[in-house]
Parts: sequence; C-alpha cells; structure tokens
Amino acid sequence: LQKQYDLMEAHPEFAGCFHNTRIESDDDWYLGSYYIPEPNGDRLLPFSIPHYDKSARVMRMGYYLRFGPAHTSSYFFRWNYDLKIPDWYFETVFGDHPMMALQVGDRPLGFLPEVMSVYRRHAGGIIMSESERAHHLATRRDWLIVLDGLERHFGEHYGTFAQGDIRARMVTEMRNYLAQAVKSHGSSALADIIAAHPRAFALMVDDYVATSRLRNRLIARLFGSDPAGLRAANLPAALTMIPAHVLANGRMKRRRRRELDYAPFAAVPK
Repeated sequence: LQKQYDLMEAHPEFAGCFHNTRIESDDDWYLGSYYIPEPNGDRLLPFSIPHYDKSARVMRMGYYLRFGPAHTSSYFFRWNYDLKIPDWYFETVFGDHPMMALQVGDRPLGFLPEVMSVYRRHAGGIIMSESERAHHLATRRDWLIVLDGLERHFGEHYGTFAQGDIRARMVTEMRNYLAQAVKSHGSSALADIIAAHPRAFALMVDDYVATSRLRNRLIARLFGSDPAGLRAANLPAALTMIPAHVLANGRMKRRRRRELDYAPFAAVPK
C-alpha cells in the first residue's frame, strides 16, 4: 500500500493504480491453461494474460476493459465522493471491475509490476456456481450488464471515450454467452438472452455482417425497417441469403477469433 500511495502522490494525474498478483489454483482449474506462465512458473495477473503488453505502466480505461487485468487485491484509487453509483452496479455478482471503471473514468491508471498480492482460486470462491458451465453463464451475463451500463455511463459523462473498446468486449461476451447457453440449454435459450440484452445482440450482428457485401440485405431481413425492433426470428431466413462459400469463410474467421484475446480482435478493422 505504501508503494501504491507513493506512486499516486508522485502522479497526481492518476485516478488509480494496481500491481501484479500471483495466481494460486488447483491443478485442474479450467482456466489454468489460459494464462501463460512466467519463466519461473508463476502465473500472474496481468502479466500472464495472452497478448497483454507487459511494458505498459500507464493505461486508460478502454485498454483496461479489454483485459480486466487487475485483481481486486491490487486496487488503489482516489475515491470520487461525487460519483453517483448507478443502479445497474448492484445487479451483478462482482463489483471490482465496474467500480474501477466508474471511479477512474477517463483519467490515467498507473501500474506497478511488482507482485504484491496472491489470488487463491478454488471451487469454494464466493462467485463460483454449482458447475463450471453455470459459472461461465452467470459471469458472461453479469459482464453484459456491466458493459451495457458502462457504455451508457461513459457516453453520458465522457462522450466517445472508450466506447469502441466497451462495444468490442460486448460483442465477445455476447458470443460467448450464446455459445454456452446453447451447450447448456439448447437453442430455446437464445430468445430470452437476446430479449434481455438487445444492445449486445445488435452489436454482435453488426460485427458479423460489417465486412460483407450483403450487409444491407441481411440487415433488412433481420430488422426490417426498424433496427430497434430486433426481429431476431428472421435470422435463419436471412442467413439463407448468404452463399455457402461466404458462410464457410465466416466460420473459419470466427474459429480464428476464438483463439484470440480481446485486444487483437478489437484492433482488426471492421
């Protein structure tokens, strides 16, 4: 804490800071293989996150939201006593990343590379569900609630700042949420998810068709004359308009995207 306090005193422009955290987990933790170990075998947040820039010592919230690099135990920020905590903040199981985003806003965020805390991950954690899949579904849903709220909050207070990064992650989380829901409950679960998260679904569809020469026809079949209507029931019929080779290329691109993290995906021109 003293080191973080000193950093904040030396940089009054910083709204907050965080540091490296060592991950301790069971050998069979399902996310264990995701993190890239350091040469000494340690897995660190954020250094072990794929594609994370280890040289970064200062960042803005857009970059932060791509990765969610800070563990709660490393948080240190200047509390904004004038901030009104929005109602959506209390709708999710986790409060660390959204609170960091709300408090920091459009100001710089500092980073110390030293390891100064430990994240002990195990099945009895407070945010864990009864199964891995249930946990993944619950956290994807909560991320969509948070990102939808942050898009509105940042738009109201900071204009276009970080909006591209927020929307890119919304697309990724919506895709992951739908994929897991189909595996768990079948396609019957899709309608309720789309109805609950229309903004994220609209962004996902727009991303899917953005580079296609058939975009205008597909959008018309999906949404009709009113884009806000989100007539998702027309999706199967709309997809039949796309030639087989275009669908095949799309499947290959989406498979490659799943191998990437948020940062390189967000950097690809849409």
